Amino acid sequence: MRTGLNPDPMQDYMLHQNIELLEERLIDTKERLEALREEIIGISKGRSELISPFDRMIFRLEKFIKDEKNIQKGLTDLEQNISSLASWVMNVSEQPLIIDSITIMGSAYQPNRVTTNFFEKIWHEIISFFGSFRDIGDFGSSKEVDGPTIEVWVGTGRDQTTILRQLIDESFVTQNNINVKLKMVNLGVLLSATLSGNGPDVAIGVDQKTPVNWGIRGAIKDLSEFEDFAEVKTWFSKSAVEPLTFDGKTYALPSTEDFLIMFYRKDILTEIGINKIPETWDEVVDISPILQKRYLDFYIPVVQGTLNETLYAMIKQNGGDLYKNDYKEIAMLEPENIDAFLTYTRFFSNYGFVLEANFLNRFRSGEMPIGLSYFTLYNSLAVFAPEIQGQWSYALIPGTKDENGNIDHSTTSAVSSSVIMNHTKEADASWKFLKWFHSETVQLAYARGIESILGAAARYPTANLEAFSKLAWPATDYLILNEQRSYAKAIPSVPGDYIVGRHIDNAFRLVLNENILPQDSIYQYTLVINEEISRKRKELGLD
Repeated sequence: MRTGLNPDPMQDYMLHQNIELLEERLIDTKERLEALREEIIGISKGRSELISPFDRMIFRLEKFIKDEKNIQKGLTDLEQNISSLASWVMNVSEQPLIIDSITIMGSAYQPNRVTTNFFEKIWHEIISFFGSFRDIGDFGSSKEVDGPTIEVWVGTGRDQTTILRQLIDESFVTQNNINVKLKMVNLGVLLSATLSGNGPDVAIGVDQKTPVNWGIRGAIKDLSEFEDFAEVKTWFSKSAVEPLTFDGKTYALPSTEDFLIMFYRKDILTEIGINKIPETWDEVVDISPILQKRYLDFYIPVVQGTLNETLYAMIKQNGGDLYKNDYKEIAMLEPENIDAFLTYTRFFSNYGFVLEANFLNRFRSGEMPIGLSYFTLYNSLAVFAPEIQGQWSYALIPGTKDENGNIDHSTTSAVSSSVIMNHTKEADASWKFLKWFHSETVQLAYARGIESILGAAARYPTANLEAFSKLAWPATDYLILNEQRSYAKAIPSVPGDYIVGRHIDNAFRLVLNENILPQDSIYQYTLVINEEISRKRKELGLD
């Protein structure tokens, strides 16, 4: 807050005068770290890699104590050293105890040899070499029944797939008399596999855009054809199902749902005099001078080439819609949408908000003490930033006041989904599997299984509302998340929507880089977007 992110190495910032007891605090911290280092050496009976983070931090603090100008030169290194110490805390506290086997024997028993000779090592390498040609993505089942067999592809990690395999064998195969051939696959090959006739019956972990774009082309089954679909649909929020639906047909079930929320550092905001968390965008503008005066920033995520989630949230808060005329045209020229676009662009053109930043790192270091991100950032902060534990929280995304003074906190949600491929010969069996996997019981068991193996950093943001409510969220956190979810709005998936985000972002960049009026810029690109949507609808025979 005294020097900014890029301090001048030659300027005298008079840190000892401006920061109370600076030298005493540096010396105290150095001495405490030295005492901890000696304690670790005593426990481990010598020096090891465990004390490297302490050595680096102590060296940095010694330089700071020697000359205060070294502080402004070494701020980046200080931040990295703090991160290293935080990682050290996490790694040491979670050291695993790995045991291959336990043998109980009498005192006269001679244990077997545990070392290997040269020939045994060579044989092991030969076996490993030929084993490498096997399909390591195929997770075989321990159960087999007389019923039909479906093939399920999973686009997640090995640990998640292993847990799913266990759950399938324990509760699905025998209860439903259906065999499941489970494979862990990079879902980027799903298109080519489907076109070649080698695709699965069911795919889990499909992105948000694929179901509608493939469904209208006849590649993915319409789930609303099943009799009990209306009941299954109630397991999820409306915002989770909406992007998977087009023209009254739903092509997937949502597996996970994530949405924007506002994170803030309580310690820093209190210190600089911000005692009220902003509830509206006007209040965000009000606090930005207080932040920027101390070289701090409010973070709004910007991803090049896509529709900005914050902009879409502002559109919904203003009472607008992204599309009109039954999704045949973009509605960016409607007054409420233009107002949202103007507000959004002003954050960067008038108020100097940062266009690009790693929010996790800057939030952790305190450079961005408040900002917007998807709520799953909670997982990373809870585990990978122990040094700020208890100093941060989250709140509803800033909203827009209506004429009655009510604040609309609409936010943008994103989902991953599970689909049934249209070429399947076992549609009913595949539907039973989808219902089983997305049920409250299985989603809860799956989420808890992942968290027990990978830790809190892997907390699964299940889209099943009942299962989500039973995860290990602190009560206050769950209440905020549940309230924010009630405001969640999904970006609709429509034919030709690949061009929408790209050109709205182009309009935004044109305002920033060319000083074009926002109204002129969005008008120009709205015409181009509508032409492409119209062309795509004709191509697909929708008009």
